[in-house]
Amino acid sequence: MRVKIRKGRTEGTYVTDYRFGKQPKTGNALRHIKTWPNKKAAEAHAKQIEKDHGMGVHTPSGQSPTVAAAAADWIRHAKAEGLERTTIDSYEQHVRLHIVPLLGDYKLSELSRPGIERFADDLKGRMTRPMAKKVLTSLKAVIGEAMRVGRAAHNPASGVIIKMKKPKPLEVGVDIPTTAEVVAMIENAPSELSRTLVTVAAFSGMRSGELRGLRWSDIDTRAGKIKVRQAMTRYRRKKDPKSYSGTRDVPVIPRVLNTLSAWKKDHGEHELVFATANGTPIDQTNLLQRVMHPAVSAAGLMVDGKEKYDLHSLRHYFASLCINRRSLGGLELPAKEVSKRMGHSSVAFTLDRYGHLFPTGDEKADLASVERKLFAAVA
Repeated sequence: MRVKIRKGRTEGTYVTDYRFGKQPKTGNALRHIKTWPNKKAAEAHAKQIEKDHGMGVHTPSGQSPTVAAAAADWIRHAKAEGLERTTIDSYEQHVRLHIVPLLGDYKLSELSRPGIERFADDLKGRMTRPMAKKVLTSLKAVIGEAMRVGRAAHNPASGVIIKMKKPKPLEVGVDIPTTAEVVAMIENAPSELSRTLVTVAAFSGMRSGELRGLRWSDIDTRAGKIKVRQAMTRYRRKKDPKSYSGTRDVPVIPRVLNTLSAWKKDHGEHELVFATANGTPIDQTNLLQRVMHPAVSAAGLMVDGKEKYDLHSLRHYFASLCINRRSLGGLELPAKEVSKRMGHSSVAFTLDRYGHLFPTGDEKADLASVERKLFAAVA
């Protein structure tokens, strides 16, 4: 297929003209004409058409859906795939608040790499970089779904990235509670539920959803472990742990098992460890505001009138406990084992998040020791 380029009726404009496909009634070839503001844009378009046609993936502009229509198709496909409600909610928010307002009226065939770059820059000016990256990822998925069903030839957003600023390292006593602060939360907890929750969270490293999905059958007292097998969504529905690695067995200290045993005596009639009086999962917001925050407040850990730590801070504490030297009361575990107990998707993620907490040796003394051994062998 050859695309013709000629001057347009308006001075400075150019037109691309080619035939592709057939009319359903007459069978005659369909003609596709599009005007461009300059010759360079027309030539780039013609080149892309010929390339797509050669690959068998060309979609004429007249048959290309708008971004808004493609986004609606993507959401429908996500629902058909049975994705979690929280995930669908996030996708719909990205589409409704950001993608459609900025790009909704454009056809997929009109999108270009420079245009997507401008879209990404606009996002960075409107929101945090992590959120902007999520919205851009959703746009890529919208176009990707259109490609899957043959409604788009290529994905101009595929090479566009939003670089993340390196997060500030987590700081003990600011982002991560000290052991003294954790003990203060436990000893001053205003209720048995608060005391049990803080104890289990701090010494198992479980995520909020995993704690809310914890069942009595997941407590292996004989082996001294908690089996993480399910979690609860924001809407109190059961789901698998966050990743494949999230399904794990976490060894815990005896205090955790003893605390759970005491809690079970009066609250063990339901399947879930942390449940409402009716046995239903505790709401995530209630767990934080009515169970976790009172323990932090009772321990006097407040900054500018707000609780210094949240539930996820106890997960950070568990990571530091696994990493710290034994001489400092830690477990001094290697990175791979820390990653396993945390349920991270990879060791790389563990090191990226907590690498600065791993102890470093005395390099000067270590090198001197190596030197002595090397030259002693030579002698």
